[in-house]
Amino acid sequence: MAEEVVDSVQARLNAPRADGTEVTLGGQTLPSWTSRSEVDAGVGTEISGATSADVYEEAAARHDAERLTQWFAGIEERDKDADGVSRSMTGREVLSTTRFSLTVAPEDGGTSMALWGGGNSSSFSGRDGTFRVEGEMTSATLGADWRSDRWLLGAMLKKSISEGSYSGDGGSGKVESTLTGIYPYAAVDLSARFRAWAAAGLGEGSLTLTPKNLEAGEDDPVLETDMSLGMMAFGAKGNLVEPATGSGFRLDLEADAYWVRTFSDKVSGLSAAQADVTRLRLKLDGGYVFKLSETGSDNGGSMLEPTFEFGLRHDGGDAETGWGVDIGVGFRWYDPALGLSAEIAGRGLLAHEAAGLKNRGVSGSFAWDPNPASDRGPSLSLTHTKGAQATGGADALLGRETLADLADNYKGFENRRLEFRLGYGFPVLGDRFTATPELGVALSDAAREYRLGWKLGQVSGASSSIQLSVEATRTEPAENTGTTPEHRYRIGFNFQTRF
Repeated sequence: MAEEVVDSVQARLNAPRADGTEVTLGGQTLPSWTSRSEVDAGVGTEISGATSADVYEEAAARHDAERLTQWFAGIEERDKDADGVSRSMTGREVLSTTRFSLTVAPEDGGTSMALWGGGNSSSFSGRDGTFRVEGEMTSATLGADWRSDRWLLGAMLKKSISEGSYSGDGGSGKVESTLTGIYPYAAVDLSARFRAWAAAGLGEGSLTLTPKNLEAGEDDPVLETDMSLGMMAFGAKGNLVEPATGSGFRLDLEADAYWVRTFSDKVSGLSAAQADVTRLRLKLDGGYVFKLSETGSDNGGSMLEPTFEFGLRHDGGDAETGWGVDIGVGFRWYDPALGLSAEIAGRGLLAHEAAGLKNRGVSGSFAWDPNPASDRGPSLSLTHTKGAQATGGADALLGRETLADLADNYKGFENRRLEFRLGYGFPVLGDRFTATPELGVALSDAAREYRLGWKLGQVSGASSSIQLSVEATRTEPAENTGTTPEHRYRIGFNFQTRF
């Protein structure tokens, strides 16, 4: 629950504050769009300041993209009265992929107010000696906040339902819980580049245990008790040092911490229980930019940047405990005028109290993109990796629910991968979109992978964003073992708008 509260607060810090509404229901964005007849009738001719011509252009672009989506998926065009394509979803799936936000803001900026909400689902597991518990949690959140130039003030109401099982020397059975809590939060911009935030809250609910009687082959009487939760969290994120010119030292910081206490009352057959959980996370990301040459433009000239990344995490209390430290270093060279870049990076998880937990990786990469500000034109990349992921280790360390997850599927430096990608973007559909065919080849110790793809994206600048992607992948075993090659096909469509 505490992790969801922290994630929700951090999401609100980065949420757009422009006047408008966003709704996603069951993973599908519900857009507001205007047809040509409505435009001609003068209805809805202004969306985020767009003219009627802009609205019609966006509607036409969206229609083109939807037709392409159906064509790539092999779906014939249907009559207007025909039923749409659908798939069944569980209530849990619908809730976890549903969210909305309604923001009211003046056109000239200033203060804004927002009403937001959504659902989430996650799994949980824990072990203490021979005792083990695992299950799933589903939650729904409704929040509101107020934002000024420097301050963000708000509160969220969160309802969660958990179902799972437990087992141990003392027996096994089912466990269920419900919890409803309210969590105020606040954030302040200490400077133009640095922000601090804090949150706290209380929750009340119930805990139900249904022990299983193995001898009788049926459940024992249900044990039910009241449960409460208290938590507080705080964090900060921003740029500590920024070079005054094109070269110099930069340092970014991201940190947060929380404390949670849960308590259940004593009832007949069940003793009172109390558990505390703490988590501390810190990330430092920095580098020093050396300008190697000048070309007479602000964005020109080759540059060399030694970089470093440091991640620290501590989990304490009655759950998993331990320290984790991840350090990464690298050298990056790039020349915007030529569109060339090269990078060497390495990182490793240096310390953790759990024995045998280690995660290291090194990589080298080369890329060519003569116009990185646009999706159009050629682009090429070549990457060689040994071991685990060579960059972003601090993010992985801080983002895991448990530290031990980093040890999963790690095979040391025996895991090697060479990947090549080539693409070319060109204008289509009246210059409203950019189409990019892509070719990729990846070689590893375990398999060979061949990839063909096609991306279609709307040119930036409109109030809507449309993206379509189609991908086919063939995977062959590295050794001739007689295993049948695997083929995968993926079609993705994403549409976002503001109104």
